[in-house]
Amino acid sequence: YYDGNDFYWNVGLGYGLAQSVAASSLIGGVAGSMPYQSAPNVTAYTAAGTSGQILTSTGTTAPAWITPNYVDLTTTQTIGGSKTFTGTTTFNGPVTLSGTNLLTAGGTTFPTSTGTVGQVLALNAVGSATWTTTSAITGGTINYLPKYTSATSIANSKLFDDGTSVMINSNSSAFAGGSALLVNDGVNAAPVTTGTTQTGGALRIRGGDNTVLDFGTVSTKPWIQAGDLLALGTNYPLYINPNGGNVSIGVGTASNTTSRLQVNGDINAPVYSSTPVGLTAGSTITWTPMSGLNASVTLNANSTLSFGATPPPVGSTGTLVVTQPASGGPFTLALPSVSGKSNKVLGSSSGLNLSTTANATDVVTFYYDGTTFYWNLGLGYGITQSISATGLAGGTAGVIPYQTGAGATGYTAAGTTGQILTSAGTGAPTWIDIVPITNGGTGSATKNFVDITTTQTIGGAKTFTGTTTFSAPVTISSTNVLTAGGTTFPTATGTTGQVLTLSAAGAATWSTTSSISGGTTNALPKYSSSSAITPSNITDNGTTISFSNKTIEGGSAAVNSGSVVAGTTSYTLQQGDNGKIIYCANTGALTINIPGSNTLAAGFNCMIVQMAAGSITIAPITSATIFNRSNYTRSGGQYAVVTVVSPAANVFVTGGDMQ
Repeated sequence: YYDGNDFYWNVGLGYGLAQSVAASSLIGGVAGSMPYQSAPNVTAYTAAGTSGQILTSTGTTAPAWITPNYVDLTTTQTIGGSKTFTGTTTFNGPVTLSGTNLLTAGGTTFPTSTGTVGQVLALNAVGSATWTTTSAITGGTINYLPKYTSATSIANSKLFDDGTSVMINSNSSAFAGGSALLVNDGVNAAPVTTGTTQTGGALRIRGGDNTVLDFGTVSTKPWIQAGDLLALGTNYPLYINPNGGNVSIGVGTASNTTSRLQVNGDINAPVYSSTPVGLTAGSTITWTPMSGLNASVTLNANSTLSFGATPPPVGSTGTLVVTQPASGGPFTLALPSVSGKSNKVLGSSSGLNLSTTANATDVVTFYYDGTTFYWNLGLGYGITQSISATGLAGGTAGVIPYQTGAGATGYTAAGTTGQILTSAGTGAPTWIDIVPITNGGTGSATKNFVDITTTQTIGGAKTFTGTTTFSAPVTISSTNVLTAGGTTFPTATGTTGQVLTLSAAGAATWSTTSSISGGTTNALPKYSSSSAITPSNITDNGTTISFSNKTIEGGSAAVNSGSVVAGTTSYTLQQGDNGKIIYCANTGALTINIPGSNTLAAGFNCMIVQMAAGSITIAPITSATIFNRSNYTRSGGQYAVVTVVSPAANVFVTGGDMQ
């Protein structure tokens, strides 16, 4: 809920499901005390012990703290078996991994062998790092921009930059002097009205002739402008649904759109929001939801909420911000009584239990399904909540609670005097008298423990003969070194972008790579030869990708692409040929058929080129009508160009080099 200054967030958990209470803030006890069941549904506390003590059961009464015996870790020892350190481990002396032992950190295994001078550590497989010699960049094609084909290799991308045009999926210069798709810096300006250079647009699409469609913005007003490539003062109409049909704007569709532009359906705000309605405090607080589903009140007495004469509509939700006064409270708030309807409160069978702290703000929300009001209460936003654990359900005197699963609690029965609580692995913890040697004990009732759970300074050399796992950061301080497999790793911190390089056999240092040079800030690289990279005309400053006002060719645009007809004696135009060039390379006579019956929409146009000796005859079929100023029907000869334009449905005009 948003009151104009703060957002009040709440989550209603699993309506209809049993809830479990987190014991992250138990009421009672003092700092360091331990809760336990002193009787069914009654919780007591054992006072905190002293440093190094452990908790033991006394049988049927409160558990007690005892001081165990410890093994001294401050002398030189050989420690066998696998050890797992769950806290932060600090080594104040050199750490050496000898023999064939591995160094693993963060899931990556580092090499034990020594590399050669100039090599760098590289992942040759997930989790495995080896010493690798870097190689020069090869395999590129001039003017193509490179791309990563894997995490470690670069090859040609689909972007081609010849210094004049930037093309996509093509390296042709066919669009030189007039772009099919142009992306420039896109200054924030209106489209220009004179000349031939569009300085205000950010995107240009060009058709088969000089018609262009420019896109741009000016202030907060995006624009689209149709015009002429060679005379930007010449404006063309912009068609939507050029083949027919009206334009409908709005939510939903109309079955009978009679206007060229029609807004269909109601226009409604997608989100309901309003300033909270301030309610009048008192013994009865009247809230009329139809006057505002957001409301607020500061209590001045124990009150009852009322919806007045008009209850909320079915399916509605409402929010009421309730604030306790600075003094004189706390006060309660009873739910409304609506005839024939019931109230249900999340997590409570006794109504709303408001916060009791002065100035506390609670958010009360409801949902009404026509029969029941479902209420939810967000307590004391910004105030730490405490949960009482004075009445845990189940158990008997002396038992210890534990989690049996997510959201489920079980109990371990009380042990006998002197026993120690230990984990059974996956089930309930258990009380034992004898600690096994593998668990740090002596195998007898004498309990000798190694305490590695606290912060310690451990002197003397230590040798770990098993697998050692560190679950927290390992810090090597001062001038100490880390040696693995004969290689000494640096303890100093490098700078961003540096790599570990062997400056001499057995000594790794942080180095700045210099294999790539000569670049321009923010410019994307391109291949200038098969083994060299230079800046391209595409820049990325982190906010805008710019193409330096170059031509982009190809991509998915269909403009200026050609259909080729060769080796046939007949070809019938289709709607997909609109705006294309038909290349006819047949050595024999060829007929281009123009179909009627609305096969080609009004506005269809294309160009036909006689590329070989075979003449081209333009012929109508299926009710098509063809006009020519000189009544010519054939192309004039090799390299002749014929234009076909449809000014109206089933009507076509031809022109050009014809006979």
